[in-house]
Amino acid sequence: MASTNGRKSSDDLRLRELLRVDAAWSAVSRVFERALSGSGVSLPQALALTAVDSAAQPLLLSGLATRLLQEAQSVTSLADRLERAGLARRAHDLPDRRAIRLELTPAGQRKVAEVRPLLQAAASHVYVALGDEQAHALRASLSALYAACRAYPNVRLPELSQSISDAEQG
Repeated sequence: MASTNGRKSSDDLRLRELLRVDAAWSAVSRVFERALSGSGVSLPQALALTAVDSAAQPLLLSGLATRLLQEAQSVTSLADRLERAGLARRAHDLPDRRAIRLELTPAGQRKVAEVRPLLQAAASHVYVALGDEQAHALRASLSALYAACRAYPNVRLPELSQSISDAEQG
C-alpha cells in the first residue's frame, strides 16, 4: 500500500508541476496583454500579425495555424477579426485559387511596427529578470517538454522549429 501512496504522491507532484506551465503561460500572457494595452489589438492578433509579417510571402491559413500552434478553425476566426479591423486581407493563392492566403494591409504593417517592439520589450524585461543561466535552462526545458508532448499518443504537433523559426528571426 505504501508504494501506491508513493506513486500517487509522485503522480500528483508531476501533475502539479505541469500545471505550473499553464500558470506560467497565463502570467506571460498577462505581461504581453499589458504591454499591448492601448495598441487596439489582443495578444493573439499581435502574434498573428507578426507571424504574417515575418513570412517570406502571405501565409496560407493552415501555415498560420502551424506557426501559432492553433487549430485551423481558431485561425479562421482570428483572420476574420483582423480583416474586419482592416489589418489583413485574404488573397487567393495564385498556383491554387482554392487556397487562401492572409496578407497584411498597410494598416496591418503599421500595427506590426507598433506592437513588435512592445512584445520584444516585454519579453526582454522578463528574460532580464530571469538572468542568463535561468533563461538558457528555461529554453532547454521548454523544448524538451514540447518534444515530450509531441511523443504523446495521438497528439499531433508540428516540430517546434517550424512554428517559431520565423518568430526568432523577426
